[in-house]
Amino acid sequence: MNVHEVARKLLEAGISKNTIFLVYHYGKTDFMILRDFLATGGYENMLPSDDNCIPLIPIYRQQKIEPPPGFNSFPLRLEVLFRVLYPLHSLCGRNHLALIDCQQTKLVLDAFEHFCQPIESRGSDWQPEKLVKISQTTITSFFKNIDRSTLKRKLNAADAEDELDQGRKTSLGDGLPDQIEASYVDSDYEDHLVEGEDEESNVGDNESEEA
Repeated sequence: MNVHEVARKLLEAGISKNTIFLVYHYGKTDFMILRDFLATGGYENMLPSDDNCIPLIPIYRQQKIEPPPGFNSFPLRLEVLFRVLYPLHSLCGRNHLALIDCQQTKLVLDAFEHFCQPIESRGSDWQPEKLVKISQTTITSFFKNIDRSTLKRKLNAADAEDELDQGRKTSLGDGLPDQIEASYVDSDYEDHLVEGEDEESNVGDNESEEA
């Protein structure tokens, strides 16, 4: 896209000098570059001043979020923070697409606004007891939460798969050529001879030492 096409898209989107730009970045560099680019085509007054550009990362960095083990600070990449705030959202794991990243950035700001409010003033989804807690599922908890008929069916399927694997192992051995099987036998026999020779030599050494 050239500068005129970019300007047209911005106008169609309703961008004006009063628009607030929320960017998921540490600074305003990208916003300033865009404004300078538009100026090369004669669109000096299309974008607002830097005061209308709000980088979101420094706002979260100021919150001193406790870092996970092995980190000096909490990783604030958008794909990480969004999954923490909205673990079950349909946008999770779909980053690095312009529209998706913009939607996630807006939701991350919404979450920050909720957390800035007193608990009693927050929406129902942001009450402490309503926040989703995701923990590692154990085998024990899996079997406790499954009905008996389903459990029996899964166990039978697992047993059948084990029998099938065992049959495959047997058929692999049955299909080997005779000369390969013979070489395996000879190899085992040679290993046995070497072990026997080592034992005899050790016995001889011990007898010579005792003498």
